[in-house]
Amino acid sequence: MNVKIHIVFRVIVGLYAAAVGFLCFADFDPVFIQEQSQLLHLTDKDVHFLMFLPFVPLMYLAFASYRWKIGKTALFSAAMLVTATAVASMIELIQGQTEYRGEDLWDAVAGIAGATIGMAALLVVKAVILRRGRVCHKGGCRSGERTSESAGPQNAGPQNAGPQNCSGGTAAAKVKGAGMTAAVTLASAFLLSMTAAPETAAQNRSEFRECCDSLTARLQRRTGVRSDDLKLRRVLRRGRQLDFYFEQTLGDYPWHEGDVEWFRKELKSCFPKKYSGRTVGEVFSKRSPLKDFVTPELTYDGVPAKSLNRVSDPAARETDIVRKVGAMEFSKGLEHRNIALWQSHGYYYEQSLDRWEWQRACLFQTVEDMFTQSFVLPFLVPMLENAGAYVMLPRERDLNREEYIIDNDLTETSRTRGDFRAEGDWKITGPGFADKEEVIHDGDNPFFAGTFLSAECGKKSKKGTAPKALWRPDIVREGDYAVYVAYRSLPESTESAHYTVMHLGGSSEFLVNQRIGGGTWIYLGTFPFGKGKDGCVILDGGASGGKGVVCADAVRFGGGMGNVARGVSADGGTAAESAQVTAGENAQPDGEVSGMPRFAEAARYSLQWYGAPERVWSQNEGKSDYRDDYMCRGTWTDWLSGGALMNRKADGLGIPIDLCFAFHTDAGTAARDTTIGTLAIYTSVSEGKTELPSGERRITSREYADIVQSQIVADIRATYDQDWTRRGTKDRSYLESRTPAAPSMILELLSHQNFNDMKFGLDPAFRFLVSRSAYKGMLKYLSNRYGCPYAVQPLPVRSFATELGDVGDNGYSVTISWCPREDRLEPTAKPKGYILSTRIDDGVFDDGMVMKNTKAAADGRISYSLKLEKGHVYSFRVTAFNDGGKSFPSETLSVGLPKGNNAGNVLIVNNFTRVAAPSWIDTPEYAGFDSRNGGGVDYGRRINYVGEMYQFRRDLQWRDDDAPGFGASWTDMAASLPAGNSFDYPAVHGREFMKLGHGFVSMSSEAFEALGANDPGTDGIGTGNGDGTTAITAGSRIQVLDLICGKQGTTPRGTGKAEPMFGVFPEGLQQRLREFTEGGGCLIVSGANIGTDLGEGIYQDCVGTGAEFAAQVLGFRPMNGHGSRCGEYRWTSDGRRGATGKFYNTPNTRSYSVETPDGIVPANTAGKTFLRYSDTGISAGVAYDGGCYRTVCVGFPIETVADENEMKNILEYCLEFFSR
Repeated sequence: MNVKIHIVFRVIVGLYAAAVGFLCFADFDPVFIQEQSQLLHLTDKDVHFLMFLPFVPLMYLAFASYRWKIGKTALFSAAMLVTATAVASMIELIQGQTEYRGEDLWDAVAGIAGATIGMAALLVVKAVILRRGRVCHKGGCRSGERTSESAGPQNAGPQNAGPQNCSGGTAAAKVKGAGMTAAVTLASAFLLSMTAAPETAAQNRSEFRECCDSLTARLQRRTGVRSDDLKLRRVLRRGRQLDFYFEQTLGDYPWHEGDVEWFRKELKSCFPKKYSGRTVGEVFSKRSPLKDFVTPELTYDGVPAKSLNRVSDPAARETDIVRKVGAMEFSKGLEHRNIALWQSHGYYYEQSLDRWEWQRACLFQTVEDMFTQSFVLPFLVPMLENAGAYVMLPRERDLNREEYIIDNDLTETSRTRGDFRAEGDWKITGPGFADKEEVIHDGDNPFFAGTFLSAECGKKSKKGTAPKALWRPDIVREGDYAVYVAYRSLPESTESAHYTVMHLGGSSEFLVNQRIGGGTWIYLGTFPFGKGKDGCVILDGGASGGKGVVCADAVRFGGGMGNVARGVSADGGTAAESAQVTAGENAQPDGEVSGMPRFAEAARYSLQWYGAPERVWSQNEGKSDYRDDYMCRGTWTDWLSGGALMNRKADGLGIPIDLCFAFHTDAGTAARDTTIGTLAIYTSVSEGKTELPSGERRITSREYADIVQSQIVADIRATYDQDWTRRGTKDRSYLESRTPAAPSMILELLSHQNFNDMKFGLDPAFRFLVSRSAYKGMLKYLSNRYGCPYAVQPLPVRSFATELGDVGDNGYSVTISWCPREDRLEPTAKPKGYILSTRIDDGVFDDGMVMKNTKAAADGRISYSLKLEKGHVYSFRVTAFNDGGKSFPSETLSVGLPKGNNAGNVLIVNNFTRVAAPSWIDTPEYAGFDSRNGGGVDYGRRINYVGEMYQFRRDLQWRDDDAPGFGASWTDMAASLPAGNSFDYPAVHGREFMKLGHGFVSMSSEAFEALGANDPGTDGIGTGNGDGTTAITAGSRIQVLDLICGKQGTTPRGTGKAEPMFGVFPEGLQQRLREFTEGGGCLIVSGANIGTDLGEGIYQDCVGTGAEFAAQVLGFRPMNGHGSRCGEYRWTSDGRRGATGKFYNTPNTRSYSVETPDGIVPANTAGKTFLRYSDTGISAGVAYDGGCYRTVCVGFPIETVADENEMKNILEYCLEFFSR
């Protein structure tokens, strides 16, 4: 009998072991695990406790003898408890080595506790059985008696009644004891589970369908979010309460303090009548209690909100990877923060088609791969850096096609133009970077192709020379170039390697922490370099602080062209694999490069060039670059941060990361008058883990996503569109939000496929707003996370002006003035100081100086005076700052006085402040962006432009990225970077005036409009009589005004719900110009829309004012908003008749383009045409004699004339006409 029982329980033990192994090591869906846990109200610790509860009893029943006394049983049980402890610990250790489970010491503790309780239960049952056995021996056994009676008369008698029957009873008791032990164990497990699990009974979900519909409407009204309808998974009864398990969409809404209680009340209010007597119990969104979704509300006071996700600030424990020597510090900004971000996709190689292509369809003159760049590169990254953050990108940030690499390893490629020199006691070490091949292939890592140098900091050579290295590029084209340095990180590396960048603006010094970040390109900054070898980078080992080793490897200047070759072989493998198989190790694999600049390519290729290991950028064995690209971005952050305190167990570069941010736009279309809007995505569970590698809860990413999304939507609604759509804040398992080791989110800002969304998206002012909102959201989240105060960096200053002061023989004084720009959305964005940057002649701007002796007028205008020399054109920019960071710079104003005789000063007024999306049409059948009516104006360069739109039919649907239907655009201009508004045109005009012997000052149109608004002797803006009078109205000093209108033109904002901007002749400007001409002043007015804005308008149903003013004061009337197609004019005036000139009328890199110049004609006989367009003969320029004043108006911007001499000819004609 004992043998049979042992066999049965050994089979049970085998099944038990298999069950434990399956539960502990199977790759379960984490969602399924959490759902079941919540259904049973069990935590993972409860499961481990119950799993090990029967361990000791089962081992006893399967392997021990039932005849053992209590002492021997106790020893066996203790041994099994030790075994259980070992098994529980081993399970956690093994789980820690898997990719889908994690080790947790407390899980093992819970298992050991369960085994201990099971052992105690076994010993109690054993003691009871042994006690009963002793009673049988002493006093007889009723069960034995019944056995004797049933045996028959022949067995009757006192001699057989006791021991024999008790022996039979004892055997039966042993069988019962085994059963009792098993029963007690199972009962214990059952009772424990019942204490945790509620009384449940499934309710009919359909009974709550109307309730869900009502709650959806109420939630959308309360939160302003348009998300999916609420749906119930189940309703469970627990006593008098009902527990509600909603689909995941409930958690997609924002939840702040008070929202959960409000929702519970609303839920109760819409109960079906039959459940009116019950109350609301627990509320879940799929697998999580609703209260877990609560995040702090957006703040505006600079004080961190209370957050359940607060952690200690790591800044005090870590040394920054890059520190600029002498840089301003922003205590309430993003100082000491490292942010990893990326802008969606990029140009990639598609193996199935054997071609390079975009990852998304080209629509509305752009493609997502380039569209998001126009947010991130010109706006978001500078804003973060202006706040003190160090920003890392997996895609190239430098827009130059040129790239120069100077290295200690001498190689010959098109990139290795320049010289490397080292002095001191350097040692050649390896491996390091080497640019050995013009093109790289699968498996190539340039950071293991060469060597690097190392030296002890401060140690001098035998010749008495401290270690120093110099990298000097031979620049072919002057421009701004990003500078990257490479080195190796060693245990003894210095934390203060001293680099100096010598450039056209002076020198910039940096301290680099070489203990981290070795083996990739480390960005120092972007600097202006002239043509030739004047610029360089110096690493001074003698100046590098502290003891340790300094390492020198390569330095890179510029972004360059893509240099990763891709291709497929005939058998479907990669080109690199095919070459190895067919021709051995020395074979050169086939394949082709993209032909695109590196900034346009996908991150997968940049990361290979940046030295990332193959596990980062080739996770699909080279078979799918598409998958590699979206998989590599999050993995890149894990490689960057591996080994840092926040990601200690991973292998990587040791750079701590505070935030990860993926900037995307979505697909999808909406009704004609609506937008798709903004979606945020985060991940709360990754590979079964709810914690980040640092131990921080992953749900912190929900707070991050909610704050950023809330900030963006709030700012858009306050400025552009009060009905802007906010979509959900969704917890989804996307790689870009799941794999990073830091709090991460994906922003899907809008739909690049929806026309209405793109009316906003192609507007640079909108892109500035959204980027600023994203920066503010990151700032406020980190304030909550680390418990530190914040301040938002100021907006750029406004109403900028220059005023001429005292004039001497060789020099003169000038006063610059401005007004701080109020940020109505952010009370903390108040300036506390200002930086003045200066450029002389055709040089570059310096790093700027803090102005310490500024004066503030009663109206808030700030002024600063300085002395200048004659014979130069001086240009100025003003940047505001506070404890949160620096603003973007102001527009550029310039001044200049010629040496010797001055023929008279000219006031240049910059009225070209417009940035705008291309002109669009919008009808039920046809719609789209049509540059033939005006190509818009970008801020700086038009990064997102890929080509003109050719498909305007609304009814055409997407069939393929090669046939995307409505919105389809050419791609011939991709990565061409056409010029936009540089806000730097007074210097262009002023330089020509100086050549003609005239001095000049300049101001913004806003400052010009403010003339006369105050007493000019106190708070008003003068123009330089030096006696407190307003020279512009007196006409004594300034007799000529040059009004730069560029492509100014009345422009709708988004879909037109906000007031339009950028009218050419607003009422205030008209009034000041009238006053100027009434005082005898002469006017030069030039611009592409000076006539169009008065009649036709650039945009549908959007026209400016001033037609009467143009005719009466300026002396012209508009004729045709499409005056020319060829961009050429000819002179009709005496002395120049027949001469021709050209202006830029197609996208190019030198100047913004004028696609639709204005045809203007004299308003009466007092005017005459002096320029006509060559192709149409339409009048292009009008000279008007107003009696006491004269005007010259030109229908294209003078600064867009391609030839400088011809530009001078036009201005010279104006001055001659005025002086006749």
